[in-house]
Amino acid sequence: MAHSTFHSEVNPRLTENTCDEPEASIMPLEDYQLVDLVSLEKASEPIKSHFRNFPRDVWIAKNASKKPADGLTVDESAAIHLYTMEIKDQPLYSLLNKLLRDRDRRKLKEWFSYLKLFLTALYKLPPCSAKVIWRGVKTDVQAKYHTGEHYTWWAFSSCTLSLQALEQPMYLGTTGARTLFSIECFNGKDIKSHSYYKEEDEVLLLPGFYFKVVGKVQAGNGLHIIQLREVTPPFVLLEPPFDVHRPICTSSVTSDISEIINEIYNMNENNDTMYKLFVVLPDPLFKWDCENVFSNQLVIHFVCECTTQDLHFVCAVPHAVPNTRVFFQIYGHYMKQFMLPLGQHLSNRQTTDRYHDAQFWNDFRSNLDKVKQILDIFANEPSNMLKASDTCDLELLLVPYDVWVYPLCRSITTEMTVRWVCITHYPVDQLALIHELDNIPEVQMNIFKSFLEFVGEMDSTKMARVANILDSGLRLRCIALSYLKFSESSFEILKKAASRASIRVVSCGRYICSKPSHNEILQIKNELKLSCDVIASNHRIKEVDISINDVYTEEFDGIVDLLRSNRNISSLAYRWSTTSKSITQMISALINSQNFTELNLSDLSLSLEHIQLISTMVQSNRTLRNLTLSRTNINDEGMQMLTNAICINPIMKKLNVSGNGLSDISATCIVRLLGSCASLTNLVLYNNKITIVGGKLIFDELQTNRTLLHLDISSNELSIEETKDMGKYKQNVININKLIAGVLLKNTTLCSLDLFGIELPQDHVNSLNEALIKNRGLAHFRLYKNRFSRVSIQPITDVLHWNGSLISINLSSSTLNVSDYRKLSEILRRNTKLRSLNLSYCAITDHGISLIAEGLKYNHTLTHLNLSYCDLTKVSADILGNVLRINSNFTYLDMSSNKIGDDGLEAITRALSDDCSLTFFSISNNNITDVGGKCLVNALEMNNTLLFLDIKFGNDLSLNVLKLLRTIRRNLNVT
Repeated sequence: MAHSTFHSEVNPRLTENTCDEPEASIMPLEDYQLVDLVSLEKASEPIKSHFRNFPRDVWIAKNASKKPADGLTVDESAAIHLYTMEIKDQPLYSLLNKLLRDRDRRKLKEWFSYLKLFLTALYKLPPCSAKVIWRGVKTDVQAKYHTGEHYTWWAFSSCTLSLQALEQPMYLGTTGARTLFSIECFNGKDIKSHSYYKEEDEVLLLPGFYFKVVGKVQAGNGLHIIQLREVTPPFVLLEPPFDVHRPICTSSVTSDISEIINEIYNMNENNDTMYKLFVVLPDPLFKWDCENVFSNQLVIHFVCECTTQDLHFVCAVPHAVPNTRVFFQIYGHYMKQFMLPLGQHLSNRQTTDRYHDAQFWNDFRSNLDKVKQILDIFANEPSNMLKASDTCDLELLLVPYDVWVYPLCRSITTEMTVRWVCITHYPVDQLALIHELDNIPEVQMNIFKSFLEFVGEMDSTKMARVANILDSGLRLRCIALSYLKFSESSFEILKKAASRASIRVVSCGRYICSKPSHNEILQIKNELKLSCDVIASNHRIKEVDISINDVYTEEFDGIVDLLRSNRNISSLAYRWSTTSKSITQMISALINSQNFTELNLSDLSLSLEHIQLISTMVQSNRTLRNLTLSRTNINDEGMQMLTNAICINPIMKKLNVSGNGLSDISATCIVRLLGSCASLTNLVLYNNKITIVGGKLIFDELQTNRTLLHLDISSNELSIEETKDMGKYKQNVININKLIAGVLLKNTTLCSLDLFGIELPQDHVNSLNEALIKNRGLAHFRLYKNRFSRVSIQPITDVLHWNGSLISINLSSSTLNVSDYRKLSEILRRNTKLRSLNLSYCAITDHGISLIAEGLKYNHTLTHLNLSYCDLTKVSADILGNVLRINSNFTYLDMSSNKIGDDGLEAITRALSDDCSLTFFSISNNNITDVGGKCLVNALEMNNTLLFLDIKFGNDLSLNVLKLLRTIRRNLNVT
């Protein structure tokens, strides 16, 4: 996002008072779309009499628009430019907006040609990526806007991305009667590239902007803040200038795939955490429902980001797409711009692999047309969801997002940008350098994450080897500068090498005892100083993670100074320190920053003064989207401060306030956030003290909320039923099962619900069961460590049989019996939706596995299975080995912390030798020795799918066997 610059040119549209008649009853704007689309000269002919030298102004606008952006024509771009010009005596925008607010629509007829051209240009522009924009007037109009009511603005409304810009004296200033509108919108148009004011981040709202007043704040000194949220009007108030289902010829939709790919990479310029190229298709296991397209099951196929000529699908099982409607609301625009032409290009190439065979390509074009059908439905369907302009958060919508396995490697190009590629297309020169690192046991390089860490003691010779590899051009994203066991001279070698590398992320953290030794303090000082020097000298670094407890050193001042001056850092994690002075300095350094998108202050002991500083930053910052304050001693008063700040500047996407002992008082704050901050998609309230009373407030609000996607309210005090004293009798008035059921019956956008550690009572369990069966939005349901299964697993099995959306369920730590295993097996045999099942800590034993395995053999959708801590032996390993050979869908298997031993591992390796689909396999803490390890080495020599092997912890493997495992394949990560 561009930063507004405070310049001498004043844009009067930002404070033009077209907001004083919100209740005006005016007919919709229509009929203009019926006229022909003509040049700007012809479109301006009918209105030129209103202006003194209009042909000259038109000529100036076209001269300024010779190289239009966003795929607009010269005339379209010039129409926007003309609107923004300050024409002497009477600007065009002033007269046009006056007529748009006039009840007599006949006065607009002579403007139809210009409106057709102007609105055609605006409709071609993508929606503004900012969720909250600002507009102000130098008067008090708050009495005309009532909270909860709906209104319409009929003029074009100019807004800005920068709250600070409106505070300048040439606009609202800081004194006198003023009204500031905080506007959550999803259809604003960023016109900066076409405007006369090239320095202003101006966003234009179109006529017929329909909204709800969600709140009002008296900010003091005469300033009134009114919070607005765009909503879908009951009828069309502005007819579109063309058929929105007709393809638009823009630079985004072009026959040249190179331009498409370049535009995707430009859109994802700041995204190096998630894949950028994908195609969504119908799941071939399900019959397509033409009548109810949103009920269809879809899967996402990722694409290797190699050269344009070599583009191909990733050879991996595709991921399920949960909640089709929500997914298309968020990514529909992105897919229509980029996915359709990408799919057509891939169809022309038709690269085959085990998951994309001849049958896949025979059905490909018809399947792509089915997805296009859904995209066409969404083309003109407004939504409160924030439309994604990149794929940063795509991972959270996949199944299951908490055990995501990367099948592609993060490659850093020579231009220092991130590309996700398969091992075949990983740069050869980089593979050679990584192979050199593999020969240094004390260094570990994760090729999937491009992450380098030191795992053993390094002498100066080995450090010089690492430095030489970095100097030779090894490009990596992250380096961990923690627990460094080498000399001061080695520090200098590493500092010089790291300062020149492509590093984006620096991590420096360790936990030490309350009374550290002199050597520990010296080591921490060296690590902090090294981190500081690397950050100062490497301008590419964007993320910093400092996690050191109880120690405040002079070197820390250097990091604080860097945070004040380094405008490239966008993400900071600063955890564990208990020194109030260091916390204050760190937060103060961030107050005026407009660069940070993510801040994690977990495990700090925050005072109310600290919370006030954070709230000040949240209120004024227009980039901070993700805030984690878990285990920071925030009390209810602090939560109120934070809520007020977020509601004034409602751009927060992810908020984590877990482990803070928040009570029902804070539950009222959560209700305010859910009602006022439509950008909030991820809320973590884990391990607080919210009771059933506060829970009712939150769950009642969730019934009408349509933007929150993920809620973790686990480990709160929601199990105790609230009762009302009726004299001799006590009547139950609140029940957690009924609260959850109420949400599931009315909320269709919530994708994941976490109820860890909450005991679900027997009362009203049928209400919850029926709600889960009817719900068509929830995809991830976590019930682990509750007592639901004491009643019976029957309600869950009913849900898995009838529910059409639930594809990930966590029953960890449940108390299951033989009858439950039989029911679960039967459901797995029949279920056609479930993708992920977590049965960890369930004490299943070998007999339970034998029953469940009968269902697993015939299940064709389950890809992720967690059986850790289940008391499994070699017998279970034999059974699961047979399942893996029969069922080729499994990609994730966690069998850690069992008792399978070498013989059990050998049974699993037979399936690996057959090249099954597993990409992740955890076998740690299973009494494995070199005997089992060598069997695994032999099996993996014939396996091409396994990417992650978790085996080192809790087993008795020699360094030699571990080295063999690490060097079998360069894209196998062994931990």
